[in-house]
Amino acid sequence: MIMGKNSLHLLHVFFIVFFQFLNPALIISSSRVGDAATIRCIERERQALLKFKEALNNETSWSQSFVFTSWGFGEDCCEWEGVHCSNNGTTSYITSLDLPYQDLGGKITPSLLELHHLSYLDLGGNLWLDIETLDWLPLSSLTYLDLSDIDLTNATGWVQSISNMPLLKELHLSDCSLPDITHLSSFRFNSSVSLSVVDLSINSLSSSIFNWLFNFSSSLVDIDLSYNELKGSIPEAFGELVSLTNLTLASNQLEGGLPKSFGNLSHLQSLDLSGNQLEGGLPKSFGKLSHLQSLDLSGNQLEGGLPISFGNLSHLQALDLSGNQLEGGLPIAFGNLSHLHSLDLSGNQLQGGFPISFGNLSHLQSLDLSGNNLTEELHELLQKLSGAKKSLQILDLLDNRLTGPLPDFTRFSMLTELYLDNNWLSGSFPQNFGNLPSLVHLSLSGNQITGSIPDLSVFPSLEYLHLENNQLNGTIDRGLGQLHKLNDFNCTFNSLKGTISEAHFSNLSSLVSLDISYNALTCNFSSDWVPPFQLEVIKLSSCKLGPRFPNWLRTQNSSSELDISNAGIGGNIPTWFWDITRPLFYLNLSHNQINGSLPDLSSRLNNNSGIDFSYNLLSGPIPLLPYGAFSLNLSKNMFRGSLSFLCAIVEKLLRYIDLLENRLSGELPYCLSQFTELSILSLANNKLYGEIPSSIGSLSQIQILNLRDNNLSGEVPVSLKGCMELSIIDLRESGTYVASAFVQWKGQDMEYGKNLGLQKTIDLSSNRLSGKIPEQIGSLVGLHSLNLSRNTLTGNIIQGVGQMELLESLDLSANRLSGEIPRSLAHLNFLSVLNLSSNNLSGKIPSSTQLQSFDATVYAGNPELCGLPLPKKCPGEETTPKDKSIQEDEDRSITQGFYLSMGLGFFFGFWGLFGTILFNSRSRHAYFKFLNHITDRICVIMALNWARLQQRSCSRTSSGLFGLEFAMEAPRTKFTFEDAELLLLLVTRPSIYVFPKGVYSFVSLQSNPVSKNFILSFVLSTL
Repeated sequence: MIMGKNSLHLLHVFFIVFFQFLNPALIISSSRVGDAATIRCIERERQALLKFKEALNNETSWSQSFVFTSWGFGEDCCEWEGVHCSNNGTTSYITSLDLPYQDLGGKITPSLLELHHLSYLDLGGNLWLDIETLDWLPLSSLTYLDLSDIDLTNATGWVQSISNMPLLKELHLSDCSLPDITHLSSFRFNSSVSLSVVDLSINSLSSSIFNWLFNFSSSLVDIDLSYNELKGSIPEAFGELVSLTNLTLASNQLEGGLPKSFGNLSHLQSLDLSGNQLEGGLPKSFGKLSHLQSLDLSGNQLEGGLPISFGNLSHLQALDLSGNQLEGGLPIAFGNLSHLHSLDLSGNQLQGGFPISFGNLSHLQSLDLSGNNLTEELHELLQKLSGAKKSLQILDLLDNRLTGPLPDFTRFSMLTELYLDNNWLSGSFPQNFGNLPSLVHLSLSGNQITGSIPDLSVFPSLEYLHLENNQLNGTIDRGLGQLHKLNDFNCTFNSLKGTISEAHFSNLSSLVSLDISYNALTCNFSSDWVPPFQLEVIKLSSCKLGPRFPNWLRTQNSSSELDISNAGIGGNIPTWFWDITRPLFYLNLSHNQINGSLPDLSSRLNNNSGIDFSYNLLSGPIPLLPYGAFSLNLSKNMFRGSLSFLCAIVEKLLRYIDLLENRLSGELPYCLSQFTELSILSLANNKLYGEIPSSIGSLSQIQILNLRDNNLSGEVPVSLKGCMELSIIDLRESGTYVASAFVQWKGQDMEYGKNLGLQKTIDLSSNRLSGKIPEQIGSLVGLHSLNLSRNTLTGNIIQGVGQMELLESLDLSANRLSGEIPRSLAHLNFLSVLNLSSNNLSGKIPSSTQLQSFDATVYAGNPELCGLPLPKKCPGEETTPKDKSIQEDEDRSITQGFYLSMGLGFFFGFWGLFGTILFNSRSRHAYFKFLNHITDRICVIMALNWARLQQRSCSRTSSGLFGLEFAMEAPRTKFTFEDAELLLLLVTRPSIYVFPKGVYSFVSLQSNPVSKNFILSFVLSTL
């Protein structure tokens, strides 16, 4: 920006010198003509302009602005650049100064107060003007004022000055760093103010500006307060600005609902409330804004459905409701918006498809419904847009759930951009995909499209083609090479096969980005092929390029990204590859068979670069790296030497270092602590030795620390407590980590890939760690697994282990720990794996459901431990026989009186009831009659309930208490009188009866004493 301004200043100097020195005759001639002509300019105003110019020149560090080259030559100032006068015969007054973006600098003198008739003043864009107050303005005459892009930070009285301009109609103070209004009540307003246009955008004004604006409610037509710091709700008082035609409050911090009073703004043509925090539903009152042409409510938190009343906005041309939480379907009433040019409803939760009424949108040019939940078939959706077939230019439906095959797009002949990414489209490309001569962007990624990539030469204007993440399993047609305007081609993550030859790129002279990686393609280019393009992005991973290093890459001098990993390339990297100067930000040659050594990379790659040479056969020392490298992966090679190269990196910006499975030796360098951005450090399977430096605790962003299978020794640094983001520490004896990690989790080796970052694990097992367990480990309250087994740790188990409430796995086995098991260990409710075996622990195992539920092997190898679940009892827990005296006291309670009272109780209780029944016939009959009644009732209820459970069986048999059984042959819910009569006969006749209607059959009741009266009363109760 500064360089651009300086260049413009030099250009001004050139023109000044040109006019003043190279052609003086022209200036003199112009002056003479002015003398001869009638002078219209008033001398007082002429002098005022010269003082204005002189003050600016004196304050400017460069020569005067080009606009001033005409000022001072000739007596008539009305002829000067940017000066306009009234036409009043021989004498004219200056009415306008139009000097925007002239690089004017310095202070403005009060000389402009002499211009009593000045009505128009535009000094906008003159960034170097130094204005502290607005006292120099001719307040009484100005109707138009523009000071946009001028720093008015010190102009604290700007509101008072503006309020005292009785004729001012237009005010433009955009991007002026205006001071906020604080004491509005002390301002005096001129009653004749006629302000109609106010642009105060891009300042830091608060909501207090509203009260000032409402003083002009009768005249305001256009208000722009966008990009300020307005907070709170939108005042309902806006509904009183009845003359308002344009209102912009975008990009503030307004919240609450949309004012219903907006429905009173009958003249409103444009409303922009985007980029706020407005919530609630869309008011139906908006449907009253019959003159509205543009409505932008995007980027808020509005919810609910789309009001039908919006269909009344018959003049609406642009509607943007994107980035909200609107839901439901698209209203049929939207089809009434016949003048609509642009409709953006993206980033909501709309469902279903298009209503048929969308066919009425014959002027629609841009339609964006991306990021919703539309589920219609694509061909049906397009059919409903047939009314816009001659106008539609942009169609964006990505991130929905559209289904079906790709239809013919030929009807939309004006289409320039088509985005259908991340839907559920299937099938292959149709033979007549469409002849769209104007199509520039075509994106179909993230679908389920199969088959081959057809001849796309029917899209001669195509610049952007994305087909990645589909199921394409055919070939790429050579017609691709005829797209001479193609700039970006991406078909990665498919199953394309076949051979890519020079013919596929024959005419792609505009190609800048090429990504055909992760397919099964074979690239067959001659060794002397010179491509017609200069690529910035080259991604050919998993394409067969080898066995030789591709020679055509030597022609690509503009590449910033190069990925030719897993391409079957062997041998050494040619020297010419390193000699080419290119702005490489990312270089990936991994998963090949490249051997040899690497040269000094500090000057051969971009300073801020990512490097991946993993899974090759490279050897020798690791070379110097670019001073701003951010990613380094040299794993699975044969590099030797120390890690001292890391200390030579000037800017410690590395975020990823993976050097596992090499032959590196030496100690961990202390400079590791300087890589404060480092999140992953993997040095596993090398020959590193020595202690882990305490400075490693300075790696505040580290998430994965993998140092396993080395010869490290010493204590675990206490400083690791400062690594709050740490998820994995792995110092185990063996294992691998590439894009995933083998972590011992709950006693088993588990491999974690994508969810590796979710595991909060420390594994320092199988090392030579000694000393006590640091107390600070107890502060890692988010830890899920802790494995310190098979070391030589001493001391007690830390008391703070109970604070690690999320711990699920704890393994401290095979150490030299002593003392008692902390009682706080019983508080770990999620603990499912525990191993404290093979230590020197002593005392009683704390009592809890958790600790006693583990197998005894968990505590084995600790001779001094006792208590459950171990068979060894703790002192004081052995069982002792009862005291003999206590036993004798219990026996003394059973005396002869006890036996006598028990006999008397039995005699009177038994014979008191049985004797009465035996010797009193009436009592005997009543007793047995009662028993029979109860027995019959229970019998019949049980039999009937059992029959109901067997309703769907045709001949299911069951034995009841009295041999009663039912065979249900038809759905019946009631007995009839006829059925009841037959049922009564069963009491005395031991034979089988089938009811006349074939509904029930009964087996004999075998002379059981069923009461006829009871059965009759029971049957009658069911009728």
